[in-house]
Amino acid sequence: MRIHVVCIVVLLPLAAMAGTIEQSQHLELSITDVTILQITCGAGLLEVYGVDGTDRISVTATVIISGIPPNRLPDYLDRHVLLSLNKQSHKAVLKSVFKNQNLMKADAKIELTVAVPKNLRLQINDGSGWIDVSDLDANLDIKDGSGSIKIRDVQGNVRIEDGSGKIQIVDISGNLEVKDGSGSIQIDRIKGNVRLVDGSGDMLIKDIDGNLTIRDGSGGIEIKHVSRNVLIKEAGSGNVEIDGVKGKVTTWQ
Repeated sequence: MRIHVVCIVVLLPLAAMAGTIEQSQHLELSITDVTILQITCGAGLLEVYGVDGTDRISVTATVIISGIPPNRLPDYLDRHVLLSLNKQSHKAVLKSVFKNQNLMKADAKIELTVAVPKNLRLQINDGSGWIDVSDLDANLDIKDGSGSIKIRDVQGNVRIEDGSGKIQIVDISGNLEVKDGSGSIQIDRIKGNVRLVDGSGDMLIKDIDGNLTIRDGSGGIEIKHVSRNVLIKEAGSGNVEIDGVKGKVTTWQ
């Protein structure tokens, strides 16, 4: 008599052993004697919005990790996550970065939601991920590696240095300066002067009350409704369409 042995292998779902884990943390800091908030962050979404009548910076940080079992989470956070909010002289400093990244054996990101007093100046140094900033009554400076940027309703000057990613900017009362490597740019309703230096990507620029200056590498340029002068120092490659400029239009090639 022959006996047939059948081996059955049970495959457990990976999610049960090393799925996606999320952990949230809340940070707060009084802005007494603070004039500026500096944010340094790595991979992950960053949302910052202004709030009337508050005297505190409020941060919700969610760490999202894939590829480790739940029992390894405390050790992973201790080894690799730096999350802090503190005061240094007249500055508030928020850090949300990963340490020892060459030793990380999991995919991870930190998503930040930051509520700030509307009149607090803001400086952002971001590695990658979506940036969304709104409702500020102060100046805004952004240095970004990659990822989309959306800015709206800022009553101050805005300056952006970006590597790559789509940029959308709407309703700025001050001057705007953008230096961009690649990605489309959409700008609408700016009260001050606008200066753009762009590597590649299409640009749509509308309703500018000040002067507009552009230096472009490649991509189409569409300009509508500028109250003062337009200067295009370099048009690069791509079509240029201009309509509704009340001042002088000058193009250098």
